[in-house]
Amino acid sequence: MIGRAHIAAEAIRHRPLIEAALELEGSGLYTFRDVVDYLLAGRVHLWSDTEAAVVTCIHEMPRGKSCTIWLAGGDLDQCLAIEERIAEYAKEQGCKVIEIHGRPGWTRVLRARGYGPAKVSLCRRIDSAAAAEPLPRDRVTAPIEPAAAAPLTEEA
Repeated sequence: MIGRAHIAAEAIRHRPLIEAALELEGSGLYTFRDVVDYLLAGRVHLWSDTEAAVVTCIHEMPRGKSCTIWLAGGDLDQCLAIEERIAEYAKEQGCKVIEIHGRPGWTRVLRARGYGPAKVSLCRRIDSAAAAEPLPRDRVTAPIEPAAAAPLTEEA
């Protein structure tokens, strides 16, 4: 397992990619610091490579587990390679599905891998300070690939 210092260093190394993914996420409810806190608490996992980073989390539901790709950014080829490793990891963890919440363009990119629309995610800002701000437009940001076969997690 990887230690806390290494997890933090990897997150900092990929900060621009993570922050860009957070901006595109659109809710404005998370900061880079929140992501680091989640990583250090073991609530999410960071997968990284030289030019890409992705953050995943596993959710346990009444009828099985789901692995969610929450944030992704960087080189598209690296992101697609990391998705393969995430799928292997998700199977090992007993997940039945992988979910990706992202821009509509991901449908086109991931259809050949067996992904298809399962639902629509919509976001409406209702707090007065942010209500006037538009949600981020669909921009081109690439996915990620890890340097290692497993995600970065804290040592036991």
